[in-house]
Amino acid sequence: PAARSGSSPGVAAAASPPPSLALSLVQGEQPPSSRAAAHPPMIDQVGTLILLLVSVVVAMWLAGRIFRIGILRTGQPPKFRELLSWLKTS
Repeated sequence: PAARSGSSPGVAAAASPPPSLALSLVQGEQPPSSRAAAHPPMIDQVGTLILLLVSVVVAMWLAGRIFRIGILRTGQPPKFRELLSWLKTS
């Protein structure tokens, strides 16, 4: 057999670089987490609330735009491709 450099099969996994901080934070918020039973920090609560409010405002703006452009002008339910074209137009 070919000569080995003395490494075992498990060394490659142990030598892999650590995950980035952003990746760790994102994966820590997913459901199978040990933090699920603990109270999250206040900054996480405030950030989640801000993200929720911004998402609601954007969704309502897009829905209003689709309604104004499509349903009020044509009077019939739009197709998915029409929705995309309406969002691109002013």
